[in-house]
Amino acid sequence: MIQIADLHLSGLSRHVQRLLELIPRDGFTVDLQPLFARLVLDSSTEFLFGESAASLSPDAVPSEVQNFPDTDNHGQIVVGKRFQTTTLEHIKLGPDAQEFMPRTKDVQDVRNQLMNISMPAHEATGVALTNVVFQIARKPIVYARLRKEIDEAGGNEKPWTFECLKSLRYLQKVISETFRLNLTIGTTIRVALRGTILATGGDPPGSKAPLYVNKGDIITFSLYALHRRGDLFGDDADMFRPERRETLRPSHWSYMPFSGGPRVYVGQNLALIEVAYTIVKIVQAFKAIENRDPVLEFVEVYKFTTDSKNGAKVAFIR
Repeated sequence: MIQIADLHLSGLSRHVQRLLELIPRDGFTVDLQPLFARLVLDSSTEFLFGESAASLSPDAVPSEVQNFPDTDNHGQIVVGKRFQTTTLEHIKLGPDAQEFMPRTKDVQDVRNQLMNISMPAHEATGVALTNVVFQIARKPIVYARLRKEIDEAGGNEKPWTFECLKSLRYLQKVISETFRLNLTIGTTIRVALRGTILATGGDPPGSKAPLYVNKGDIITFSLYALHRRGDLFGDDADMFRPERRETLRPSHWSYMPFSGGPRVYVGQNLALIEVAYTIVKIVQAFKAIENRDPVLEFVEVYKFTTDSKNGAKVAFIR
C-alpha cells in the first residue's frame, strides 16, 4: 500500500502543480470546487488508464474540459434522485460516454469504467477537497496552525511521502473533522440477503431491544446523523473543531466516512493521501486564506453525493 501510494503521489504532484498555477496570486476570488473536480479527473484517469485527461493543462480546449464534468454532474443528479433503487440500469450514456463505444460493445463495461473514474475520485477526493477548503477558509487560526505544522515538518524542502503525510497530526485531524461534519455520502443502504437479527433497533424506539430483519428488507441508515450525535462527539458536534480529536477517540462504528465492514470503500487510504497532499501544497504556496462567500454556513446540494451548493469561494494571500 505504501509503495502504491508513493508512486501515485509522484504522478499526482504534476497535476497539483498545474492546479496551483491556475489559482490567482493577486487576491482575486476563486471557486476551487470546479478546479478540484478537474484535478481528480486528471489524476484518476492517469492512475486507472495510464493517460490523463489533462483538463488542467494550458493546452486543454475549454469546451472539451467542461464536457465531462457537466456530464458527470448530470449523472450524479440522476443517480441521487434514484438512490433508493438497487441497480444502475436507469443511467443513460451521454455523448461523451458514447465515445467509448467504438472500443467495446459492452454497455455495462462502459458504465463500470465510468463509475470507477467518477464515483471514487469525485466523492472521496474532489468533494472532500472542496469541503476542507470551505472549512479552513472560515477558521484562519486552523490555516495558520496547518502552516506551522507543515513548516516544522520540513516545508518546501521535504519530499512528501505517504508516511510523511500521515505524520502530520493536525492535518489528519482537520481532514477527519471535515469527513465527520461534511460527509460526501450521508446515507447508506443495505439489503438483507437472508433473515437476520440486529442487536438493537427494536421497539420501543431508543431501547436496546433487538430487531428482526426479513430477507429482502432494505435498511437505510444515516451517517450524517451518526456523526452529529452529541453523546459521541460532544455538545458542539455541529461545529467544525479539529481540536476535538486531541481528546476524542471515536469507536470504529461511530465514525464511518467510508462506511464499514466488507463493503468499506477500498480506496480510502489513497483518497485520504490525495486530500492530504493537495492541502499541504496549497498551504505551502499561500501564507493565508480568506473566505469570499457571503453565506457562512455549509449549504448542501444533494446528488449522489452531498456537495457544497456554494462551492469553495476563497482568496489567497502570498
